[in-house]
Amino acid sequence: MSDKHHEAGESAREIERYWTPERRHGAKPRELTVKPRIRGARTRETFDEPGVVEGHPPEGWKSERALSPEIRTDPYRVPPDRINFPPYSCIGQIFFTSAGNPFTGSAAVVGRNLLITAAHNLYDAGEWSKHVLFVPACRDDQGPFGSWAFNREWVKDAWYDERLHDHDIGLVRLDPGGVNNRAIGDVVGTLGYMFGGDPRQRSWLDVGYPGNFDDARQMYAQGGEYTRLLDDGGVVGMSGWLGSGTSGGPWMMWDQRYWPRIYGLHSFRMPNDYADEVFSPYFGDWVNQFIQNHV
Repeated sequence: MSDKHHEAGESAREIERYWTPERRHGAKPRELTVKPRIRGARTRETFDEPGVVEGHPPEGWKSERALSPEIRTDPYRVPPDRINFPPYSCIGQIFFTSAGNPFTGSAAVVGRNLLITAAHNLYDAGEWSKHVLFVPACRDDQGPFGSWAFNREWVKDAWYDERLHDHDIGLVRLDPGGVNNRAIGDVVGTLGYMFGGDPRQRSWLDVGYPGNFDDARQMYAQGGEYTRLLDDGGVVGMSGWLGSGTSGGPWMMWDQRYWPRIYGLHSFRMPNDYADEVFSPYFGDWVNQFIQNHV
């Protein structure tokens, strides 16, 4: 599989100027409520070989660990006294336009200048998103570290050509930015990620900016457990009901032994079929190759 990409047609300063307070406030949560293309009745019995790529704390972080998470099965707002610190500082709100309309979704930092998010935040209905801006630890449309504008975005051809939901993962390269015009990973840290292995018997923390709570203007989290595989095992489900706007937010896993890792991201819901579940592409080896090609 190859990658499709789109270059920013304007400078970082122009993108930042575009996103006035009024436009940020008026951005609508991006929603993808769909039924995935089911390509066969069989279920996956074997999985890719497991692997891990570790993240790292921001410069000057004095602890070897990130803050311990609250693992709760009810959705909750990430408290103000925690959102500015890892791992939550590595997560934020992504603003973009599609067909001339302003939208918002969620994303996480996985490289010194790299974001991971849902592909449908970047390319949908035959059109690339424009004016892409990332605000880590965003609250009420603003963030303590400033904002970063994109210079390139990628999706896989399986999404670009066929809209296969097991490939609803996109990457964004950011220009230096923020308060002191630095690489984002140096300022807020980066999350590690897992790939391959068996996702069954797992639990996660789904994090992002849901439109069904506080109009997608606050970071929320919800713990959930594995529910099912769809689409020949290419799509993984977990219990939860964070809504539109969470798209692209990370499914995180960690304990006290290691820095937080992503093992999935919020892609879509199927409320008519599975009312209290959310779904992610399976993080196979292709996800690792995709990230490493652009990190």
